[in-house]
Amino acid sequence: MLTRRLPLVLVCLMLFFVHQPAQAAEAVFITRQGDTLYEGAQPFRFVSFNLPGLHINENPVWHRISPFEQEDGVRSIAQMGGRVVRIYTLSIKGGRRNAEGPSHVNGPGSYNEDLFRDLDQLVALCGKYGVRLIIPFIDEWQWWGGIDEFSRFHGKTKKDFYTDPDIQKDFRALVRHLVTRVNTLTGVAYCDDPTIMAWESGNELRDDPEAWVLSLGAYVKSLAPRQLFQDGHCGPREACLSDPNIDLTTSHYYGEGDYVEMARRDRALTRGRKPFYVGEYDPRRAGDLVNEVIANGSTGVLAWSLRGHTRVGGFFFHSDPLFYHWPLSPLTRQIRSAAYKIQGLEEPPLEIPPSPELLPSHSPRELTWRGSAGAESYRLERALSPDGPWTLVHDKLTDKRFGGPLADDEQAPAQHPLYYRLRAENSSGHSPWSAVLRCGN
Repeated sequence: MLTRRLPLVLVCLMLFFVHQPAQAAEAVFITRQGDTLYEGAQPFRFVSFNLPGLHINENPVWHRISPFEQEDGVRSIAQMGGRVVRIYTLSIKGGRRNAEGPSHVNGPGSYNEDLFRDLDQLVALCGKYGVRLIIPFIDEWQWWGGIDEFSRFHGKTKKDFYTDPDIQKDFRALVRHLVTRVNTLTGVAYCDDPTIMAWESGNELRDDPEAWVLSLGAYVKSLAPRQLFQDGHCGPREACLSDPNIDLTTSHYYGEGDYVEMARRDRALTRGRKPFYVGEYDPRRAGDLVNEVIANGSTGVLAWSLRGHTRVGGFFFHSDPLFYHWPLSPLTRQIRSAAYKIQGLEEPPLEIPPSPELLPSHSPRELTWRGSAGAESYRLERALSPDGPWTLVHDKLTDKRFGGPLADDEQAPAQHPLYYRLRAENSSGHSPWSAVLRCGN
């Protein structure tokens, strides 16, 4: 009997695992040798996205990100084969976007534990999906609060940030608080978690003295010797290329200029010395940048920027035009192909998307759902009872907008209540049906 049942068991197991999220193998720390990163004995290279709002979100208003929104974003990166995601900096009270609402840092030694718990959740999710994190400490700019806002806690301004001993004492305290934090979900200290690939001194720092970043690098490495430290200055610097505590260098490419030539130049400066990757770039002006990065041996490239699904339906958008949605934006498909190309792998079929979630509605004319990572379209069906029979309402629906309603059942009968179900579809197949929604009294 066992031999006759075994094929059925195997089939059931295969069907079970098809619908499970991609699980990471036991993670190892990413290491550096010369100008190359390694995962174990294998070179580690990546093509992926920045997803700045994974730990707090500024659109459409400043707010804590939900667990659904976090998982959708991380799952999207994993489905694209991205391997790495870079988030934005910690928020500092007083920035332009976070003038109202919570911030990670409210003052010297005053930190918002709820927001740090949201970061715990992000780290745990990245570990679950096998995505490595790059976390920059502080921002050059005032969007979420940066070096200027941090300096103002002491009644000073950004010109004092790098030299004032009291400011720097409090900044080191913040760095220590973050790097040595024990994750409330996993019980693992951040500095002991290989999910966090690299700490970055800051985002697009302009006037940071080389001596400052070298000192900060030594401090971070004393706290987290198995993790990488990255110079957040715009472009490789000689002192950082020579210092043993600086593992990674990066550049951001915006505005006019030949990005391919910029990447070629930066790789030439770092070749044989330190790993280099393009940390941000404007995809509209990129030309053949990604292929240049792959060809010249750079460690990787991260596009700006991916935005995921929202908990109220549809996708997050942003005030600048550089946002993309997986898999509906053509750029995301190109990034996926390149993510496998840089690893020397054939691009696999898309993962079957998970089930969407229909959100409560009192009207069949206003139906909304929480989207499904990797969905190209959705199929909506209606019935007069929760058990069917089911009638097609819409096929090939998309959710490329913010919020609802996302679907209108114009032909809905007058009878109430009505019942709806939804599934997500892409070129590899379709998800299981959502839970049935009862609509109307």
